[in-house]
Amino acid sequence: MASHADQVSRRPETRQRWRSFISAASGKLNSLPVLAGLIILYGWLSYFIFVDVIGVNTGFVRAGFQYYPPVEFSRVLSVAVSVLPLLWLRRHFVQLSDILVFQVYLFVFVPSTVYLTMAIPASFERQFGVHATLLGAQALLELRRLLPTLSFARLPLNERSYTAVLYLGAVASIVAMYFLGEYTIDSLDFTTVYDRRAATIADQSGSILPYIANATAASLAPVSIVYGILRRHWALTILGLVIAVESFAATSFRSHLFVPIFAAGVTLLVRGLGIRTFGWIMASVAVALSILPLLFDFLVGSGGLYSWIIHFRFVGNNGFLTAQYFDFFEHAARGNYQDSFGRFFFDPQYGRPIAELVGSSFSIEGNHANGNFWADGYGNFGIPGVAFASLSLVVVCWLLDSLVDRDILPVSIAAVVSFGFGVANTAVHSVLTSNGGFLLILLLLIMPADPRRRST
Repeated sequence: MASHADQVSRRPETRQRWRSFISAASGKLNSLPVLAGLIILYGWLSYFIFVDVIGVNTGFVRAGFQYYPPVEFSRVLSVAVSVLPLLWLRRHFVQLSDILVFQVYLFVFVPSTVYLTMAIPASFERQFGVHATLLGAQALLELRRLLPTLSFARLPLNERSYTAVLYLGAVASIVAMYFLGEYTIDSLDFTTVYDRRAATIADQSGSILPYIANATAASLAPVSIVYGILRRHWALTILGLVIAVESFAATSFRSHLFVPIFAAGVTLLVRGLGIRTFGWIMASVAVALSILPLLFDFLVGSGGLYSWIIHFRFVGNNGFLTAQYFDFFEHAARGNYQDSFGRFFFDPQYGRPIAELVGSSFSIEGNHANGNFWADGYGNFGIPGVAFASLSLVVVCWLLDSLVDRDILPVSIAAVVSFGFGVANTAVHSVLTSNGGFLLILLLLIMPADPRRRST
């Protein structure tokens, strides 16, 4: 019988074998032909889930999920455009911004090119124009590599003080949401989120609760979960999970529940296995967000429910709403950012929020369909708004690369993954102000370095 010491000694050996396997396979998996094949498979899975899994469910169709057969060569166009950025994207994560741009490519650009061909009735010429716009927007993000990074003065606390800040923030947000929110027995029901969301948004109008939920779920929750695991503060990890669950229950936004958990999972995977290459992360994302929920749907016969909850929320929805925003605002007046900073410079174009306007046009009345940062930019300023969105993210990339000390990199990955999901759902400035972006940056600014210096 093996002793406890033997079992402990085998753990580092097992981890080292995995690292050796990953290192040996990285070259092949990260080659351009293999990556292109993975992206095409990833796009096909998204297409298949939307059309043949979610699209055949009557309930989802009633909620606005409609399929339009691709016209002319639009399907070939979407495949070609989706793989073109591989020609310039970094295939190894050198800077922190590489992770953010990689997320934008996987969670916004690729699904957008796929869904544009099937989620709106548009001519080939129109789809070609939108694809070209998105391709230019993705290319603009590479301007971040031309900007010289600066060394900002960090203000790190000692570990005890930083942990106290996280505990205090987590407990305060949990207590505040408990007293400000209204919870029922179906607050955690995934199948009624759209119906609950419209009522929740109306009830919480003028309340500080949505801002607390948005900011803490996107910043405190993922940082607390990962920091707690890495530093063995298990109560802090539990508090981070409580924030995620309570934020979802309070607002009905599934991203509040899934994003912190997913960000923590990605961070621990990258750190534990020493993954730094595009190919491995690409394969992991495809398995976690596409294949596993699809297999689960087939095994339990749930009618596409789990593909909708996981795949569509993380991937498909971003592409679907790009299609809806570009379709809606092709002829409608631009919003001129009336729901944010534009109110100080322009007269409002509409009497209700842009997200509600678009959501009600294809789904149930009152549904707030927040588009990703490119869709939001197009809805507010047209094509110049798409460019403005990309340049705004370039500034954030430059700030992250200049700010983050490599000795805090493991936890900063969770923060960047969370920020990436933020821009996949709303404008960059909204992520910074209303969705915890500035709070994330502050937590990185005061975070102490790992004394063991076990950077990934």
